[in-house]
Amino acid sequence: MKKILAIGFALSVLVISGCGEGDNAAPTETRKPAATTTTTTTAPNLAEQQTAQAAYSSILAELAPQWGAIDDQYLASVDSNRRLPWDLLPGYCGERAKVSQRFVELLGNTVWPEPYQALVADSSAKNSLVAELESECAQLGGTESAQTANREQRQAAYTSALNAAIRLREALGLPTKGFGQA
Repeated sequence: MKKILAIGFALSVLVISGCGEGDNAAPTETRKPAATTTTTTTAPNLAEQQTAQAAYSSILAELAPQWGAIDDQYLASVDSNRRLPWDLLPGYCGERAKVSQRFVELLGNTVWPEPYQALVADSSAKNSLVAELESECAQLGGTESAQTANREQRQAAYTSALNAAIRLREALGLPTKGFGQA
């Protein structure tokens, strides 16, 4: 299978700053420290892994043939450097954007077992960027000058999404050898 790109995971950062107390500050009250809670992530059990594998496989069963058909249609025109002619890029990107958007939609609409949620969110975010860049590519002219910057951004986004997909596949216990290679 050609590259199946699976897109960043937004991490929120909360910065808490304190203010120093001057010499005239009111005396501070001594309080018992608040109880702290810790969240532990447990390794997935077999049932969770099988549920997640089935969900992921179902999504790919729907979309892999679509990505494959697009690749077969357009990539027959690649040059010796495995590059699609500039004038075909907008059509290719437009078709792929629809499938990439559907992939993100399906990832987001699936209830994932807790041990996989962060990996799925990461993959979804990276694939959202891919879909966005593919949509942008579809709107650009089919010339080198119009497409070069977008093509470079898409290549970086594809690599990032592929790496996220490989991490997810590893966690799901699915094969990764040869995954995403043409």
